Amino acid sequence: MMSASTRAVVTAGACVLLAGAVVFSPNSYLPAALVAIAIVIFAVGWPRLLAIPTQHSASVVIAATGIAGVITAITVQRMVLIALVVAGGIIAAFIAQMARKDGRPRLVESLAATVTGVAVASAASGWVALLGRDEQPNAGEFPSPLAVTVLAACALAISSLAVAMIPERFALGAAIITPGILGGILAAIFPSIHPVAGILLGLALGILVGALDQLFAHFPASTRLRPALAAALLPLLGAGIAIYTVARVIATLEL
Repeated sequence: MMSASTRAVVTAGACVLLAGAVVFSPNSYLPAALVAIAIVIFAVGWPRLLAIPTQHSASVVIAATGIAGVITAITVQRMVLIALVVAGGIIAAFIAQMARKDGRPRLVESLAATVTGVAVASAASGWVALLGRDEQPNAGEFPSPLAVTVLAACALAISSLAVAMIPERFALGAAIITPGILGGILAAIFPSIHPVAGILLGLALGILVGALDQLFAHFPASTRLRPALAAALLPLLGAGIAIYTVARVIATLEL
């Protein structure tokens, strides 16, 4: 059994682990490996969290799509080909449903859950695409993509800790406000990020964590280990594509 506060601590721990790997790894392979492991754990738990009848096939499709996205991102260091990976995952989800021999009960629900899992797992490759060091010769000085990666991971972590440690009546507000404050502080440390951008990014990630915490509080399966781990990793994985977009915008525009 896993409580909501424990799920939040798991989310925070995963975010801190990713941020540490980004800072201290000499290349992007360690962060990519961590993201891949998180994708597999998510893929195993997501169909169980939603209690769909095709759990094994859905897990395989989600995991395969996510791993393909990570490999693509670490190879080309761009998100342009991830659309093809997502398309392949959606096709695989349809094929998995067509191959069912149980009369296909809850077909639409099973397909929707699998496609949603494919989207989340593919979005996680955004973290990896940011970390290509070939275009970042001064990585030790935290150029914009790496700075945004660290800021986002820390914002997700502190928002999750707020959910876990603050009384329930204040938890949602704290989950939104604290990452905004942290975003502004870290933006002051990283000159490549404008403070306003740091605050807005932190607030957006806080809203994501707070909303997902409120959502999964009503899922009966969210207290079981594997579904709970999937719920805990969802904010980290799902935010990947948004973080990639924000980092690229900040890297190319003068705020």
